[in-house]
Amino acid sequence: MREEARRSLLLTGLSYPLFIAGIILLFTAITVPGAVLLGSGVFLIGINELCVYIARTGPVPRGMDR
Repeated sequence: MREEARRSLLLTGLSYPLFIAGIILLFTAITVPGAVLLGSGVFLIGINELCVYIARTGPVPRGMDR
């Protein structure tokens, strides 16, 4: 039996704002020195959280549903 995937409120609350902040910082990086590194890091953290969430809540692979 597969356990229900639960996500902490902190991760849920941070993922989407980090993703949006990363995109905004990447677009403003042209005018702000060093913002491209900050924006890339924030963007990757947001993407990582979303991917972990999708992986945990995805369907059970075939043969693993026992």
